[in-house]
This record gives sequence, structure tokens and C-alpha cells, in this order.
Amino acid sequence: MKDKMTVLYIIDVLFKEGGTEVHLFNLVNGLDPARFQPIVVPLFPAESPMIERMRDAGIMVYPLLLKRVYGFSAVRVAYRLMSLMRRHQVDIVQTYHFMSDVLGSLTATMARVPLVICNRRDKGFNERLLHRWVRKLINPLIDFTICVSDDLRAQLLTTERLPADRVVTLYNGVQANPVLSAASRQAKLRELGLSEDRPIIGSVMNLRPIKGARYLVEAAALVLKKHPQAQFVIVGGAAERLPAMAGYIEPIMEFVKQNQMADSLHFIGNRSDVAELLLLFDIFVLPSLSEGFSNALIEAMRAGNGIVATKVGGNPEALDHGEDGLLVPPGDAAALANGLLTLLEKPAYAKQLGDRARRKAETRFTIDAMIQEYQRLYQRLWASRKTVSFSG
Repeated sequence: MKDKMTVLYIIDVLFKEGGTEVHLFNLVNGLDPARFQPIVVPLFPAESPMIERMRDAGIMVYPLLLKRVYGFSAVRVAYRLMSLMRRHQVDIVQTYHFMSDVLGSLTATMARVPLVICNRRDKGFNERLLHRWVRKLINPLIDFTICVSDDLRAQLLTTERLPADRVVTLYNGVQANPVLSAASRQAKLRELGLSEDRPIIGSVMNLRPIKGARYLVEAAALVLKKHPQAQFVIVGGAAERLPAMAGYIEPIMEFVKQNQMADSLHFIGNRSDVAELLLLFDIFVLPSLSEGFSNALIEAMRAGNGIVATKVGGNPEALDHGEDGLLVPPGDAAALANGLLTLLEKPAYAKQLGDRARRKAETRFTIDAMIQEYQRLYQRLWASRKTVSFSG
């Protein structure tokens, strides 16, 4: 038996600081090096800021440059992936997203990797009938499924009829917030064109329909009618791999222009200092139409923000309505605006909710807790396969 368990992680794309990318970095960077040897295989791209970050941390990364999971290029990549699994005597393959689930489960089976784990991060909002059919074909090749929320786990048990004893919920964990000095705070406010004397409402999202940016902008227009001093900040941009998003973003920008909101609504694009920006916000808002379990939400909880979030996916598992945040129906700009107005008009209540959210996040949603749960799961699954001869 080898001294270390080799775990190979396959992910569709590894670009920047997205929720799944950050989760994966925190996980592989935090595994006990005496017991685990992680390897990360992004299917795309060849180089990126997150790939560079992983390599700087000493993590082995082998990009494969695959954009489609069918055709000759997929066959070629599959052989390269099988060779990689055999060369490194991989014990566990863990996959993220559809292409990786398909390619990883097939190649791991052919390479006789003892254990295949699928990590499901969202509710399949982008999957069609063909995707669901393919999942039925590959599910027998997957030994275990990790879900990011109980809501997602319940969906998979119902729709894909996965065995309950082979599906578990493991929540995301996030880092503690940095300390932001008064001078640094003032510098960031000046950089973003924000006023210290006006309330700041912030959100962190990719600008695509499922994240609900349209409803946040419409809610902002309603809020500004009653509280013109409010300032809105949206952190994030359109995904580089989704150029068609221009057709979604342009009407939003036109709405901002028509409602003369440009001075009060700031789109600041992708940032590497999100944890610090959260400390500037008085209120955090998450307008998503669907979520698995939002990293941005629990980061805002750790920052102590008063929070308004939509009641979707794992959000109600993170927040208790009226106790440590407010939950509103998805796709409802008026409800979103009413939640924001409640916190704007009751700052003491907003602070109370934020303090409770911080305490909950500091105990339930930490990186250390997440890593320990993954390590225990790996070792339990390893022990449960005593009849299988692991590589080495």
C-alpha cells in the first residue's frame, strides 16, 4: 500500500476566482500532505490565473485542452488522461461539471481506478434532455456523489434515483475575512468612486441570466426612488467562455441608462480582492434564480453583512429568514427591493442579522471544516473498499 492516497481532480474549466475554482484550490491546497497527493486536471484552458495560482502553491496541474466531450479530440484526450492515471497510480478520481463527469468516469473505469467521485455543484440549470440521458448512462460508473447542499441531494435522489447511501452533502467553506485598515478602506472607496457617508449595497456574481442581475438592477431602481443616497456595487463580469452573454447584458445597461442610475450603480468587473470589498458593504444581496450552494453568500456572512438573498437551492440552508438574513422569492424585483428597503430603514436590525450571520459562518462554513470532511470521506470510502486492491 502506498503511503499517500493519490486523488486526481478533473474540472471542465479553470479560469479565475469563480466559486468552484476557489473551492477546488482551497481543498487541494489544504489536504494533509502526509496522507494525500492531489493532482488537478482542467479540461480547459491551457493557462489561466487560477492554474498559475495552483502551480505557485506547489500543486500539480495538467491541462488537457478539451472543449467538447465527443469527437476524435475527446478520444485523444481520454487516452492521455488514462495514461496520466496509470502513471501516477491514481486511487481516487473526483470530477466537477458535466464534461469532467463523463470523461472522468469513463477513463477512470478503463484505467481501473478504484474509486470515482462526482462533485455536483449546481441544480443542472444548463443541462438538457441529452445531458440527463448521458448521466443515466454514466451513473453506474460513479461510486459516490458529493452535493453542496441538501436541496441538491434531494433533487438527485428524486430525479436521478441515486442510492441514498451513495450521496452525501458537504458544504463549502471560505476563508476568514482579512483585516481592512481605515486607510485601506478609504483608498478602496476612492478607487471605486464610493462615498463613506452613503449606504453601500453590494453583490458578487457572474453576469449571466441564472444569477439574476436583471432583477437586482430593477430592484435598485425601486430602492433609489425612496433612498437616492444608496450606492450599488456589482462585482463580476461576463464569463469569458460565454460571449453570447452580450445579448443579456446590453438590455441591462440600457435600463441603467434610461433610469439615470449610472452614478448610483457601479459595475466594477472581476476583482481579486472580493474579500476586502465585502467589508465595504453595508448590505449584501444575492438575486440568483438557482444556486447549489453559494460561496459568495457565505463569504458575505463571514464579513458580517446584512443579507438579502433569494430563497433558492442551498440558500435557506445557510440563512434562517429573519434570524441571520432575509430570504425573498426568486425573479421578483419588488420583493428584492422590499428586503433591501427593510435593511436600509432598520440599520440596527441589519447589523444584528449580520452579526448572527458572521457567528454562524465562523462555526459552520470554514475551510478547515470543509477539508476535514473531505478527508474523512476519502478515508471512509477507502476503508469500505477493503476487497479492492488500491494501486501501489
